[in-house]
Amino acid sequence: MGALGTKAQVMKGISRSLLLLGFLLPYFSVLSMSNEEQTIISSIENKIQAGQFNQAEAQLKRCIKANTGSLEANYAYRKLLSKVFLHQQIFDKYLKSCDQALKVARRLDPIYVAEVYANKAYYWHYMMWSDSALVYSNKAMRLFRKHQSSKEKIDVPFVYEVYAITFLYRPIDEPPRAHLDVPIPDFKRTQFQWFDSAIYYQQKFPFKFSSDQAMLYRSYANRWLDLVSGERRNPNSPLQIVAFKRANDLYDKGLACLKPWHRNDCLILSGLKGAIHTYTKKYKEAEDIFAETLGRFSKKELMDRSKVAFQPLIVLQTFRVRNSLFLPYNRKKTDELISQMRMLRGDFWRSFDAGSDYPYDPYKTSPYSNLFNLLTKKSMHEQHGETFFSEAVSQLLTLKSYFHYLKNWKDRAFKSLPFYDLKRIQHRLKKDECFLLMQIDNELLDEKKIMITKSSVKFVNSSIRGLLNERLIDTLSFRAFERKSYADYQQNFESVLRAFPNVKKVYINYDDKNAYELMVQDTLGTSYANANYVGKSINFVRVYDAVDYFSTEKSLNLSQMDVRFLKQKGQSHLNFMQDFFK
Repeated sequence: MGALGTKAQVMKGISRSLLLLGFLLPYFSVLSMSNEEQTIISSIENKIQAGQFNQAEAQLKRCIKANTGSLEANYAYRKLLSKVFLHQQIFDKYLKSCDQALKVARRLDPIYVAEVYANKAYYWHYMMWSDSALVYSNKAMRLFRKHQSSKEKIDVPFVYEVYAITFLYRPIDEPPRAHLDVPIPDFKRTQFQWFDSAIYYQQKFPFKFSSDQAMLYRSYANRWLDLVSGERRNPNSPLQIVAFKRANDLYDKGLACLKPWHRNDCLILSGLKGAIHTYTKKYKEAEDIFAETLGRFSKKELMDRSKVAFQPLIVLQTFRVRNSLFLPYNRKKTDELISQMRMLRGDFWRSFDAGSDYPYDPYKTSPYSNLFNLLTKKSMHEQHGETFFSEAVSQLLTLKSYFHYLKNWKDRAFKSLPFYDLKRIQHRLKKDECFLLMQIDNELLDEKKIMITKSSVKFVNSSIRGLLNERLIDTLSFRAFERKSYADYQQNFESVLRAFPNVKKVYINYDDKNAYELMVQDTLGTSYANANYVGKSINFVRVYDAVDYFSTEKSLNLSQMDVRFLKQKGQSHLNFMQDFFK
């Protein structure tokens, strides 16, 4: 009886094992990729390599929508789709595709999750969110090292590349092993080690996409340029010479990796390479690089957003415009650039998303900033220069006002391209009033203000340095405040008074860094209201939005709200209002 019972238990165990095996066999078949799926994925990879992004995207979306086949194939479809969006620089779709790939990867193998984390780190690095890039890069490398026995399934060099890129944000615990011929900080040496490791792994396991390899060289070159970002005062230092040479060589290697259809990466790498030549005062060589790069593509291609993304194009054009400021004036080339910038204004507003950060500052690389530079230079070399300069300032006013307006009103869409003519400001100004426009990050506005009066618009030389700041105001005595304010006033407004001696009222745009509201005589009623240091009867008014302030139409009915009638529960009015309305 015991033997029979034991035999029955053994047979029962075998049958359970067979049943479990029969249940798992189809599961394993669902996990692994079939030959047919491998053929489909290879064909899609070939399309991506051939630059046929629209066809590859359509085929991948059909495969994903079908939701059939193995998990490994479904992961590959989503991974390739994210590559397509990255090539096209459609960043929101790239991140969404990474998130979809992560859901499938978690059902497969941790090594795939490591690869997706690397993709997400790459995205956040590209968007210049260092904290998020570092978090995902650490996760990717931690998982990769734990499960590297399966590393043949993923793009190993890409994981190392991302780890190398994000080393810029990483605290260093180990001594550097790299020995370079220039004195650089230890954390940079360690970072360069990881770039060298990424290049080593790229050679051992060649990248499937040559644009990824180009991106590696580009990132490595950018890190060399980071070394000399504060070296403007010493352009001929040994470190700067070596850094520029290394960066230039790495950009060349990146460009050599690219196929003809990698237009976006080509524009970015060429723009950065040309910018190095501008910085080292090789203006003619830089112009040759820009012209040769743009000459590879037809005008139709450059304006086709399915082939060339707006951001890479405007970045290269911005580098070219800045370089043109140092070249002898060429009317034909200047007019050509002005025409191109006018065409790109629509793309600027379509690409602007107040809720997102871009890899490049859209304010500095805006077509409107470029138009200001080009039209200002044109005004210096041609007749009727004030007309061109008036238009240049109008372009700058348009950018400053509407750019900040959209940051507050994110859902606003323009029926037509916005344009604010400064004549509307001049129409509102009186004979003894002026409007001061200041901006820091601009070559032509360095050490200058733009002064707009009722009859003219021109540059005014000024240091634009502020001695006052809001942190000091509460701790200063009246005498100290008066002394600092007078020095502030001398530095920033004596040049204005020399150009416009009868000024009684000065409107200051919102970019100023000084506490000018404490310098006014009759608008805020502070305890310093009657001080004589403000230039006798001059009244200073800060304007945050020129379009709204100088518009003849009032967008808000002021009678809708009166702060004097705000009440706190149980009291007749708000306490702080007592002093304000004494």
